[in-house]
Order: sequence, then structure tokens, then C-alpha cells
Amino acid sequence: MCEPAHSIVQYNCQDDHNDDDFQKPFSSQMDQESRIKAALGKVLGLGRRISHWLHFSKLGNGHSGVVDNKLSPQLTEFGHADLILPRDTKYENNWWDRKVVFDGRFNGPLSDREPALTAATIYAECSCLGNMSLFRRFLEQSIKNSERFAHRYVERFIEGMLTVDGRIEFTNQLKQVGRGKLFDLFKNPNTKDAALAKLMKMTRQRKLLLPHWADNNTLWTP
Repeated sequence: MCEPAHSIVQYNCQDDHNDDDFQKPFSSQMDQESRIKAALGKVLGLGRRISHWLHFSKLGNGHSGVVDNKLSPQLTEFGHADLILPRDTKYENNWWDRKVVFDGRFNGPLSDREPALTAATIYAECSCLGNMSLFRRFLEQSIKNSERFAHRYVERFIEGMLTVDGRIEFTNQLKQVGRGKLFDLFKNPNTKDAALAKLMKMTRQRKLLLPHWADNNTLWTP
């Protein structure tokens, strides 16, 4: 599904992790984590290691935009990312439901499947779900960065996070910005910032959020 879900790409960086499709154009003396870091270059700044998996995401993008063949310049002669990197596992953080799920097959031993999902879930907590400050940053930046699907984030926020009273209040708030559909308000540069400000205000209205957000006290701890 990708956007508006939070798309996560995961690589196993264990040295003893066998991947027949993993080509090694680097020195054989480099461990797997070092090879991944070398291949991803600056993209690594978006990632985080949890247990023996490296995780990456790019706000406002689907899986294809996370790495997007942006290899370290010194390694471009070796071709595309899929010829250099190990096979990844993709996840979708369905943030409106506060749930991380596999997107496709798990590329690894069956015994690693649940630990890998746990690691991806921890990554989602660290980058999006852990508290309201993290979530607001995630949502705001995703909407700003999304080139085509900003309105989908808003639709999921309305459907998956707001109570009936919250939806009414948000509708009234958006009427102060302008007339038109969500797509128009969040696409038009003349109204997008104002509409986004109204949405971010709603994320602070705890009483207008559904229980899986409003009743989780850890999210609201300063």
C-alpha cells in the first residue's frame, strides 16, 4: 500500500546471514553491516540498527523512495542497489492503527521472522509511534514531503484517529481555511500550510482522539 503508511525497509546485518542473491563487489574482509553502510552512503543517516537489523524509512515516501538506488558515489560503478545490498524485508507501519505489518514476504530464516517484526516495531516506536511529539513530527513531515498523496495521510487521520466529535471539529476548522475537498486544500500551495496547521492542532486535542491514541498515557507524557 505504501503511502500513507510509514514504509520501513529492513536489512539483516549479521555476518552469518546467508543470502545467495547478495553480490559482494566490496572487499571480502568487510562485514555485512559495513557493506550495507558503504552502499547506502548518506542514506544511512535515515536509518537505525535494532538487534541485528538495520532499518530505514523516508517520510512522505513509499518503499521505492527509501533507498531509491542512492548509492555512495564511490560505488556507482557497481550498478543499482539491488545488485549490492542484501535482500530486504518491507514493512508497513499503519500508524492510524498503531500496528506494524509485513509488506510482502519475509526475507530470512523462518526462526527470525517474529524477532525481525519485533525489531521493525521498535523502529516504528522510535521514529513515529513512541509519543505524540514523534508522531506529530512524522505526520507533519510526511504531509509536507509527499508529492501526490498528502490528502491520504489526512484521510487516515480522520478515519482512524478522530472521534465523531473530532471529525466535526476538524471539518469546521478546515472551513476557516477554504472551501473544497481535502485533496484541494492539502495540494494547493495557497492553503496547504494553513490546513496542515489546523490538522496539527487537532493532534493536541486528546479528548477528540479515539481510545487507542487517547487512552495511552505513555504517549502524552511530556
